[in-house]
Amino acid sequence: MAIRQLEPCIAENRQALTLVQGRLHLARGPGESTELFLEGSRESFGLAAVGRSLEWGPFHDLSAGREFQALVVRAREGDITVRLMAHLSYEATRLLASAPDMSNSELLERLGPFIELIIHRRMLSVHQQMGLTGELVFFFELLNFAENHMPHIGNRSVLNAWTGWDSSRRDFAGNRVAVEVKATGQDSRRHAVHPMYQLLPDTYQPDEMVYVFSLGLKPDRSSAFTLLTAFDRVFPRLDQDAKRVFHERISHYGGVGFDVGLKSHYVLEPGFVMTQPPALFRVDQLPDILRPESFVGGQPPRRATRLRYDVSLEGLAPVLAEERGVLYERLLFAR
Repeated sequence: MAIRQLEPCIAENRQALTLVQGRLHLARGPGESTELFLEGSRESFGLAAVGRSLEWGPFHDLSAGREFQALVVRAREGDITVRLMAHLSYEATRLLASAPDMSNSELLERLGPFIELIIHRRMLSVHQQMGLTGELVFFFELLNFAENHMPHIGNRSVLNAWTGWDSSRRDFAGNRVAVEVKATGQDSRRHAVHPMYQLLPDTYQPDEMVYVFSLGLKPDRSSAFTLLTAFDRVFPRLDQDAKRVFHERISHYGGVGFDVGLKSHYVLEPGFVMTQPPALFRVDQLPDILRPESFVGGQPPRRATRLRYDVSLEGLAPVLAEERGVLYERLLFAR
């Protein structure tokens, strides 16, 4: 088998077997893994690359002295995996032999079922990436506030205020202040509310103040602002202990987790265009949101177990800078 005949990877250097000139190469990767390189720009793979947990990047061909870009399908060590990779390589070679001008997007789409047998890593969906990106935008705003506050507020206080990582009812909470981060792909400030109680004070804290941090994020593959951008703005600002805790918590986000070790896999995921600038709104006092008393008898129907509705924040005045500062102090237990 050709894969077995390849020399093991030494540092970042690989002996590659070219299956289709300028399109397809097979190599042994780190840790006895096997890699299939599909040459092409990030854009050439289109939406077919989204959600597949694949890697993409620039490479250098030492034998030909050329630079190239490629998507990489990497499989771990194991006899079954090697056989699957051999089958994937054969199928890719066959497809390009029969249609040499086949686009990278179509090629990847046709190879999808074989790739899914090899790749078992779990990634956040685009919707989950949008939600986490929104939370990291607010996290970044709190970090800026904490660092500029006199006296200085440690970034661990910001980390402790972030509760959305474990699918908590609140995204940020502390000292009877709750902030729900709502990112929408629409062109207006219209957000999904689920469950119904999400915008209402906690029944055990009737004086809780509830806010929505609203922003518009529309998926767009041409945008340079991505989940990785938001992550890289936050992570370097944390001290060593906070970084360790942040890593642990974000790895559980959304029940799937953002695996920092898979950052290179998220390069192929779409970025986001900001259609609505971030703004903060107090919502618990709004008279026209859904509440238990909105229903006959003061409670939702007994058999209605998953109440979800859309709320529009259009036309509402956002919280002003001075009030926002007081709110952040309270949220971070600085007052």
